[in-house]
Amino acid sequence: MAIENPLVEQCIDNCVHCVRWCAECRDECLTMDPETMTECIRLCGECLEVCRTCIVLLAGSSPFAHRICAVSAELCYACATECEKYEGETMQACAEACRRCAASCNEVAQAGPLRRAA
Repeated sequence: MAIENPLVEQCIDNCVHCVRWCAECRDECLTMDPETMTECIRLCGECLEVCRTCIVLLAGSSPFAHRICAVSAELCYACATECEKYEGETMQACAEACRRCAASCNEVAQAGPLRRAA
């Protein structure tokens, strides 16, 4: 069954991009200066896991998706705030992806439980 909700589709797309950039950012932090960037590493790891969960729940039209999206929005915002503290293309791209994802997840959270197609 295809998802026919543009808000959900956009959120899934933004979550996919967030997962990608958080993984790259975490990897770069681990190779650059893991002692200084521990919070960035932690937040990127948590953010990508929660975003992966959002993707699965949104794609399956879970009635709990909006609640996980609310948590994801908070986590993505925190991750973006941390990543933008550092210079570098990857850090800035991650912060931007996290902000877009936070906005989409917040919209889904505000919309409430997903309606399943009949």
